[in-house]
Amino acid sequence: MRARRDAVAATGKRYPVVIYAPSISAPAAENADLCEFPASHGYIVLASPSVGLHDREMTNDLAGAETQAADIAFLVAHAHGLPDADTDRIAVAGYSWGGLANVLAASRDSRIKALVNLDGSVRYYADVVAAASYLKPENLRAPLLYVAARPMSSEELAARGKPVSRFLDEVKHADVYKLTMFPMEHFAFSSTYLRFASDARFNQYTRDEVIRAHGWTLDYVRRFLDAYLKDDAPARAYLAATPLANGLPAHAATMERRLATAPPASREQFAAQLARQGLPRRACRLLEAVRQGRRPARVRAQCLGLRPAAQRRQRARARHLRARHRGLPEQRQRLRQPGRGLRTQRRPGRGDPPLSARTGTRSGERECPQATRGARRRGALAKQAERGSANASRRPWTRALPFRQRHSGRARYGQVRHCLVFMFASDSLDPPIVPRAACHFSFARSAMVLYSRHRSDNSTDP
Repeated sequence: MRARRDAVAATGKRYPVVIYAPSISAPAAENADLCEFPASHGYIVLASPSVGLHDREMTNDLAGAETQAADIAFLVAHAHGLPDADTDRIAVAGYSWGGLANVLAASRDSRIKALVNLDGSVRYYADVVAAASYLKPENLRAPLLYVAARPMSSEELAARGKPVSRFLDEVKHADVYKLTMFPMEHFAFSSTYLRFASDARFNQYTRDEVIRAHGWTLDYVRRFLDAYLKDDAPARAYLAATPLANGLPAHAATMERRLATAPPASREQFAAQLARQGLPRRACRLLEAVRQGRRPARVRAQCLGLRPAAQRRQRARARHLRARHRGLPEQRQRLRQPGRGLRTQRRPGRGDPPLSARTGTRSGERECPQATRGARRRGALAKQAERGSANASRRPWTRALPFRQRHSGRARYGQVRHCLVFMFASDSLDPPIVPRAACHFSFARSAMVLYSRHRSDNSTDP
């Protein structure tokens, strides 16, 4: 440490801020050495005790973790009132239960730029992590240093009776460093507990070895803060090297480093991309809407000329209609036929089953619920055709249907009010034969007219 008694305060300079979150129901001075060490290297350190929501004792549930996360948010706001604090560079260090609260706080507060986790509960309380619906691995953007104690044995894990959370393993949009200190147990990360622990607590390693490992932990914490809050190149090189290359014994520690991959674009980056593509007006509209607190999804849709998802789904149901028709209700209102059902189905294949004489649909296909009246009409015409009625051929009827050039060369059929219609966009006048009926088509510029007549058994019509 480089702390001095009665040191003269520096002036005219702003310093990064480190907030310390203690373990469950612990005082603010629980880890005085950890707080004093960054302060002696140019950091402003703030800490508050771990207090429960309703009384002095902290509860080990989601309500307790969110209470401590709210205390962290209060200290972040308090740092903005300090004249010497650089609030653009704020880190939160947490031990044990505080190592879960600081992750909760960072997932919802973009002002936190770095996280230090000393054997934090974010790894050991999978139920609390799962209960926080907003705590997702993709929401964590702040780089994180997780210093873990030596791995537990199978007997210790069975005694805990709780699964280990894989939250940190799924973080992709932030740099994650996992440093495992083999001489350290969970209690040894607190300088107070380490100082007053009995000799019986040290079984595999001596007290001196654990104290030495505690010093290495403090050094790694300082290097991590220098790398991400001060952008110090030697500190980044120190983190990238192995513990053995940094002077630690081979059996003392291991380091796992996983850098961020494919970070998502922020709103400002999205607006800048729009401006680069020659859309400055839309970029300005996006930024102005974001400043007003409007919903980002709706803002992006409006700036890009997209419609909301509900409207897009409504239009997807009526893609066969003309562009000026906004949906089936408006189509029916324009045609003044409220009982008419209009639907585009797949084109028939050569191996399809024959059409049903009653409903005009193929087996296995769903009948249009709005075409029941047309189904009854088709059934009546089919019965007249079977009886050989001569009146059916003397009663031709016409029906105008929408016609679009984009269907050129493809056969499509839809259920209309009175019959099943085959639609062709070609000059051919020889459509396929509908069972028990003969159809001839006459094509106009914007509509086609269907003439249907009875076909007798002795008819020679194609």
